Amino acid sequence: MYNQHINYIRGEKNVYEVLEALVDFKHELYKEIESGDAMDLTYEEKAFFDVLTADPEVIDTMDDDILIKIAKELTKTVKDNLCPAWHERKQAQAKMRMKIKKYDYPPNKSEKDVEDVMEQATLQCVAIV
Repeated sequence: MYNQHINYIRGEKNVYEVLEALVDFKHELYKEIESGDAMDLTYEEKAFFDVLTADPEVIDTMDDDILIKIAKELTKTVKDNLCPAWHERKQAQAKMRMKIKKYDYPPNKSEKDVEDVMEQATLQCVAIV
């Protein structure tokens, strides 16, 4: 969407093309919200679920029920440790890492997957505070 905006500013897109892109984005967003509702996930839990399942190897090796459980626990941990300076709360971050390790996530031991989860936690803290 950001690229659509930049292209519009540069004169590469007209207002109708940008509006069309916005409508498409709205439909994609509703589809994602509905998929979260179908799994009984809140918006925040769905965001964690999406990060947890971004790696195809995780989808292949871990059950959705486990990933949903992790997403719910991570959301609760964020809410329980909410503060403006999340990145400075080493104890809260350690709790997050322990939660995902408890479920042997990620199965391929990818540090990038762990960092993506931690980044999502930071984003949620910024959005809530």
